[in-house]
Amino acid sequence: MPDISREFIIRGGRMLNTSFGSVGGMAAIPAKDGEPAKAKLSISLPGSESEIKKIPLGGTFTLANGTWTVAEITGAGTNHWYVLVRRVD
Repeated sequence: MPDISREFIIRGGRMLNTSFGSVGGMAAIPAKDGEPAKAKLSISLPGSESEIKKIPLGGTFTLANGTWTVAEITGAGTNHWYVLVRRVD
């Protein structure tokens, strides 16, 4: 089982709630026309409203404990997708 302080998996329709923020999986968008695949995530920091962001493969976002990257997108465009996010700092 991975250490969620370093990496975690987000599946479609699921929300991961932690002390450093919440991340919910909304969609995995396939690569198209030279653009990388994207993860559509609902992201919120403790005590704040959630924001919906489309983050490309390799792109980053912030939670209360640091900066995270979308390290892997598997199954984009299907009903059974997941995103691996990894802390980069």
